[in-house]
Amino acid sequence: MTDSYRSMLSQYVTNTTGNVFALKDLPEEVVAVLFAYYSRSSDGLRENLLRLLSEGDLEMAGGAPDSSEAPPAPNNGGGDLEDAQAKARQFHEKWVVGYGHSSVAEHAVVKLAVENVSILASKLIEDCRLASYTEKSTRYVAFDPSKAHYPENVMASGAADAYRDAIKRLMNAYIDLMDPVVAKIKQRIPRTEKQTPRGYEAACKSTACDILRYLLPAATHTNIGITINARSLETMIGKLLSQPLIEGQLLGGQIKEEAVKIVPTLLKYAQRNEYRATAVGPSPQPSPADGRGSGVRVLDCYLPERQALGLIGLPLGQSVGELLEGRGNHDPAPRCFERVSLTFEVVMDFGAYRDVQRHRMATMTTDFLTPALGYEPPRDIAAFGLKDQFEQLMDQARESYDIIARAGFPTEASYVLPLAYRVRTLFTANIRELFHFIELRSSRQGHPSYRKIAQQMWDEVNRIYPTIATHIRVNKNQYALTRE
Repeated sequence: MTDSYRSMLSQYVTNTTGNVFALKDLPEEVVAVLFAYYSRSSDGLRENLLRLLSEGDLEMAGGAPDSSEAPPAPNNGGGDLEDAQAKARQFHEKWVVGYGHSSVAEHAVVKLAVENVSILASKLIEDCRLASYTEKSTRYVAFDPSKAHYPENVMASGAADAYRDAIKRLMNAYIDLMDPVVAKIKQRIPRTEKQTPRGYEAACKSTACDILRYLLPAATHTNIGITINARSLETMIGKLLSQPLIEGQLLGGQIKEEAVKIVPTLLKYAQRNEYRATAVGPSPQPSPADGRGSGVRVLDCYLPERQALGLIGLPLGQSVGELLEGRGNHDPAPRCFERVSLTFEVVMDFGAYRDVQRHRMATMTTDFLTPALGYEPPRDIAAFGLKDQFEQLMDQARESYDIIARAGFPTEASYVLPLAYRVRTLFTANIRELFHFIELRSSRQGHPSYRKIAQQMWDEVNRIYPTIATHIRVNKNQYALTRE
């Protein structure tokens, strides 16, 4: 390869000679088509990139190198890979749209910032499992009482005052109680010699946030960072557009509007799916209350332990202990543990579900948030003398929910329910994922509500598969501060 070609390529690849290199400064659809050529061309990616750059009138390159191999003219800043993008669109129209080779779209990645979205709708976004998310934390950030979702259809109805008052009551209580709860935590748990003043202050504030997040209504605004490939993004957009929640539908349209600026062809047919809209997904109908409260139980659809151990040990013929020998603190269980799965019925507060849903190796089928299963009182709320106030706020939220639902908005009524209200999910996970979930979510720094869920999951695994449970590093301790 001549110096002129190397100079041209060096703008878009991290090296021009090695067998391993990264791409840079290329539109996502061009990246996708270059990777797609691997299945259609005997040439390497750099050769195919040169072909894209050289064919046609490509202003970005200042003219294609001719047979004399004169170096290309310098980039004058006027090119945007328009010709390459056009070729990419043609390729995608043929192979992705025309022939259904959707895997090509997995090589185009979009990074999205979604801000001021309700916690309720954030769960609809994060239901798309093949993506990476970073979300605003209820532990480290005190939420702004002025930032909540007010659905236009409810606010234009006779239920507007009930909705507005419910959000205001909960948000004001959340803010008003923050300093008093921090003070009560400090009175009960003095700083130790090992704690720095700053660390102690942060631990007390985090513990207060963990307690008071139960007051946050599901309408509270949050922010999400998303990294997702175009194939999964098309699925996400279709799911959002097919939701009964209007905010979900609006988000689907907004995400598509912005994402097509990055991958215009690959999202061309992202649209509402009538089958999904009518047959798939949670219903706003309430779950039947059975008086059990929060908790975990395994459904009766599992292998006996002897069969499970045999299945995990095949084809190596090793015991569980032998398979796990030498496993470090951060090492996953071997993949053979994925051969056995358990399905749990989990009833938990919506705040805990907000965290549990992030375990995308699990399959969760979750009911819509309603008040039917009651609410979870946060730890220490009675000890701090706030039990009556908390219960009054929960009862008022349920009354507001009923008013809004009776006004014809059963889906939007969920916005006024605080994170303390419970939701039911069927949680299916293989044993390998249960190692990860239980060890991570029962750890010292976890929120008390999902620590309890992880501990109870371990109890169920121990009841059914005690040989396996002995190797899962569950933390059963209780802590006064959620963070040191």
